[in-house]
Amino acid sequence: ALWGDIKHKGIILMGLAFVFGSALIGFSFSSYLPLSLFLLFWVGLGNTGFNVMNNILLLSMAEPRYRGRVMSLQVAAHSLRPMGALPMGALAQVVGGPLAVGSGGALVAIYIIVSNFTHSKIRKL
Repeated sequence: ALWGDIKHKGIILMGLAFVFGSALIGFSFSSYLPLSLFLLFWVGLGNTGFNVMNNILLLSMAEPRYRGRVMSLQVAAHSLRPMGALPMGALAQVVGGPLAVGSGGALVAIYIIVSNFTHSKIRKL
C-alpha cells in the first residue's frame, strides 16, 4: 500500500512466484537449521507477496461492479489449494518428504519460467 501504483506488477508477480519456488527447492535440500529458517523466510515472502500482488491485479483490473464476484472466485480458488496435499502426500510417501517438497518448488519455478516466455501480457501489467 505504501508503494502506491507501482510499475511492472506482472514482472514482480512472476518474480515473487519464482522466489517462492526456488527458495522451496533450497529448503528441501537444506539440513542446516539456520539456512532452513533463512530459506523459509524467503518462501513466506514469495508466497505472501505473490498473493498480495495477485489480489492487487485482480481487483484493479476488474470492473467495480464485478469486484465482489471476482473476490468470491478468488476465495473459492484459495479453498481448493489444500487438495494438492493428497497427491503431494502420496509422492512424499514414495520418494520422501524433501524430494516431494523440492519437486513442488521446481514445478512452480519451471511454470513461472515457461509463463514468462509464453504469456507476455502478464509481463506488461
